[in-house]
Amino acid sequence: MDNISEDIKLLIVGYLTKELNQQDTLYLMQWINANDENREYFNKIKASWELAGNNKLERFNANKSWRHIQLDLNNPGIFRNISGKQLFRTAATWLILIALGSLCTILINRRNTVVALSSTTEIVAPLGSKSIVNMPDGTKVWLNAGSKLVYNTGFNKKDRVVELTGEAYFHVKTDKSKPFIVKTSDVIVRALGTRFNVKAYPDEKTITATLEEGKIDVQVRSLAKQEKIVLKPNENIVFYKGGKLQFNTGKEIAKSIKVEEKIQSQVEVQENVKTELYTSWKEEKWIIESEPLSSLIPKLERKFNLTIAFSDKELMNYKFTGTFKNETVEQIIKALSFTAPVDYTIEKDTITLRMNQRLKEKFTRIITHKN
Repeated sequence: MDNISEDIKLLIVGYLTKELNQQDTLYLMQWINANDENREYFNKIKASWELAGNNKLERFNANKSWRHIQLDLNNPGIFRNISGKQLFRTAATWLILIALGSLCTILINRRNTVVALSSTTEIVAPLGSKSIVNMPDGTKVWLNAGSKLVYNTGFNKKDRVVELTGEAYFHVKTDKSKPFIVKTSDVIVRALGTRFNVKAYPDEKTITATLEEGKIDVQVRSLAKQEKIVLKPNENIVFYKGGKLQFNTGKEIAKSIKVEEKIQSQVEVQENVKTELYTSWKEEKWIIESEPLSSLIPKLERKFNLTIAFSDKELMNYKFTGTFKNETVEQIIKALSFTAPVDYTIEKDTITLRMNQRLKEKFTRIITHKN
């Protein structure tokens, strides 16, 4: 054990507690497979962890726990009333904690989680954070808060297919022999080499794909004939999960889709869009333009991992325009008050928005005067 570096011990603990990112997971796998000694050491630690009944490691104060463990180790009397089985389970747990040591804060501060399963790799960006993923084929993916990306371990061998829940921006490495395919609950996006954004949160009523550069085609899963809707730069497609109340016409549907088909009431293609409004979430400057609070608030909830409630539903119709850079959620809510008659209260992780009737009258007069 003495000849194993602290870095390797840390990686092993990270793997067992499911806190490693993709790069560190791959590095650890390479170390394990380098020789029999490494493999044997890893298997012993893993077996001890599993036999000790540990499924996850609770997050704790690293320095305090480390001091506590050292104190207990120097006091053999604590073992006198412990059975052999209990002693083994306790020692196995401590072995993991000792390997972790004071470096556990590195793992605690990691923002994305990669779990390597038998046939798939799952990458999760928790609420309140974003992740950047370097795919095996050289594609770079930005994963927004509350999102998940899944791909097979054989990715880039025969094909390049990922499944997305949530939102991601893709900078796809060109490979004409293997299209890059993004599957969501209702639509499939196909690209060869390009930059585009896909937003497909399960709790939202739409799925949107926005193209910055190159070319993508989109298929709607519910359409029997699987016609492809081709997008050019500065275009996006919006899929309405429940269907629209009115039919779209012209450019809003692909030429290959007949006007009589019901699917046209669920798909809208928009030209000359400002792509930064759909992609700036991944940058330092987040650009918002005339966005209703009804769609802006869910973004803030995911970004800051909190709950924002409307006590007055009428507020949801007010729109906001602005650019944010590292502002706190309270600073953003204050900024909203310049474009909407908003009062708010903060209690723990919940912000409640309510209508300011005095400001509402002022806003009404301004809007009426403009009209």
